[in-house]
Order: sequence, then C-alpha cells, then structure tokens
Amino acid sequence: MTETLEQLFRQYYTPSAQAERQREIEEYHRQLIGSLEKQERKKVLRIIDAKDMIEQEHTLESFVCGFRLAWRILSELYGKP
Repeated sequence: MTETLEQLFRQYYTPSAQAERQREIEEYHRQLIGSLEKQERKKVLRIIDAKDMIEQEHTLESFVCGFRLAWRILSELYGKP
C-alpha cells in the first residue's frame, strides 16, 4: 500500500511555485560556501542535504495522511447503506 501511495504522490504532486524564495536561498548558499573553508563547506552541505531530505519525507507523509483520510471519508460515505 505504501508503495502505491508513493507512486500516486510522484504522479500527482506539484511543488508550489516559490521561484523567488528559491533563488534567494541559492544566493545565500553561494555566498556562505564562498566564505568557508573546505571542512566547513562539507558541514553546511550535509546540513542542507539533511534539511531537504526531512522536507521531502514530510511532504510525502502529509500526502499519504491526506490520502488515507480521504479514503476513510469515502468509505464512511459510500460503504454504509
């Protein structure tokens, strides 16, 4: 079931349009990386990667919860005479 929900998520999920905010983040990221030594850069990149993974997992979990809620509501509406 989880695999099916993940496939539905990939098929129907559309990221919100926040292009300006994304450009701002990338600019700050470039500025920060440019001012750090190699070891500090690696740490910052690990933090950013971890944050992005948490965000992706949260988005998927939210989709799955919403889908399950919709499924329960439909079952209650149409499953009982």
